[in-house]
Amino acid sequence: MTQQSPYEKQLSRLIESGQFPEALEFSRAHTPTSASTFSYLVLACHAAYGTGEVAYARLWLGEWLDKKTHDTRAIRLLYTTLLELGDQAEAIELLRNLMKLEPNSPERMELIEHLIHQQAHEEALALVESAPTLTPELALKGHEITTSTGPRRLEAPWLERAEAL
Repeated sequence: MTQQSPYEKQLSRLIESGQFPEALEFSRAHTPTSASTFSYLVLACHAAYGTGEVAYARLWLGEWLDKKTHDTRAIRLLYTTLLELGDQAEAIELLRNLMKLEPNSPERMELIEHLIHQQAHEEALALVESAPTLTPELALKGHEITTSTGPRRLEAPWLERAEAL
């Protein structure tokens, strides 16, 4: 386990004692950078969430990902932040990027659900079909998509595949 920096220790103390406004001010004075540890970034975001200033978390995570584009932990945290801010379009785009980085990501089903909600059935079905590991849940979701969109893609026997799993 790595040793916490003095900044991490101070920020952690402020958050643990419930002093979120002070923690946010500390975070703003010592903004997380790509040279910071990920745990400091998480603490800074926690301070922002604790005060309702979620936009700071979005800013810090965006800057982090500008430098560390493949950091799946930051992508996941930014995804939840964007949902909190109501920016579903950008959140969905982040999930698409996450699928490229981690094809077996558990968020695949979440992305499929978002796409179904947006009536993007072809893309949702493509995500089911392209899953490196087909699970019963994915096969059932494939069946749901094909039956709700009509007989166009019924050549994939999704129920049979789900039962086989």
